[in-house]
Amino acid sequence: MNDLPTISIRDQGALDFVRTLLREGINVRIKVSGESMMPLIQSGDLVEISSLKGKNPRLGDIVLFCTPQKSPLIHRLLRRRCYSNVLYLQTKGDACRSFDCFIPVDHLVGRVQNIITRRKKIDLRSPFMRLQSFRIVACALLSYYLRKATSSIIEQFPR
Repeated sequence: MNDLPTISIRDQGALDFVRTLLREGINVRIKVSGESMMPLIQSGDLVEISSLKGKNPRLGDIVLFCTPQKSPLIHRLLRRRCYSNVLYLQTKGDACRSFDCFIPVDHLVGRVQNIITRRKKIDLRSPFMRLQSFRIVACALLSYYLRKATSSIIEQFPR
């Protein structure tokens, strides 16, 4: 398990290679850059990506996907919606204030199953981490709907 390839996905060719490996059932480790998933995932950590194997991801999963601008991103899945028989997903970085736009499910590349830091390996499939994922999703959605309700109430009162 320690001999998984570590790949940088900054260009489209590398991302296509990652997709091919995942389709073949080979997990891939990717070095993370950025702070959108802090404190759980920090810049420099490795994430182990696995294939979804034709399954839809679960709410709370941390997924690798391509934005509409074709940029790879790793964020947490918060909501699912079906429009015209197509499943759309909405994600958000744990450290981000706003939600990402909905993307079609075919923009998904894979699911993060492990985080490898300098000190430890975190299995996101463990019951404790699944529970943490649900807590994060619930807090994000509650915060979103409270902000929405508050802003609509404030709009009703002229200044």
